[in-house]
Amino acid sequence: MKHETEKGTYMRIIKRIILAGVVLAALSASAIHIDGNEIYLDEYLKVTNKKNLATYYCTLEESSSAGYHFKAYFLSGELKMDGWYADEEMTVEHGLFTYFYKSGQIESVGEYHEGMKVGIWKRFDPYGNEKAERVYQAQQIMKAIEEAQKEKKE
Repeated sequence: MKHETEKGTYMRIIKRIILAGVVLAALSASAIHIDGNEIYLDEYLKVTNKKNLATYYCTLEESSSAGYHFKAYFLSGELKMDGWYADEEMTVEHGLFTYFYKSGQIESVGEYHEGMKVGIWKRFDPYGNEKAERVYQAQQIMKAIEEAQKEKKE
């Protein structure tokens, strides 16, 4: 009887060790390896040199005559943003952008033109339900009118 109790205790210990190994392997497989080519971003997706202030990191996926295609990720590895910039320094958004929740669900999709949101932006809640769209052309028109009025006064 004592031998069976010791054997049962031994088996429970072995099972825990195996389970801990499986959990550790799963965690290390899902961890993102940051190899030094990433650009760190703050909570507003703006470039920061201070890694300890970073909320995201991004990588340059492609550069072409259309611009610079970047993808930004949460530090834990999930995709946060996929979009195009006019410049390599990521200061002027220009082209299609998609933002994501940490779950992978799309948060919003729309276009930028020379750093300004334009057109209709589709938005979603964290569960994938559509939220009210935002229209940004009106803001661009208002800015153009203001600039024209300033030029007229000069």
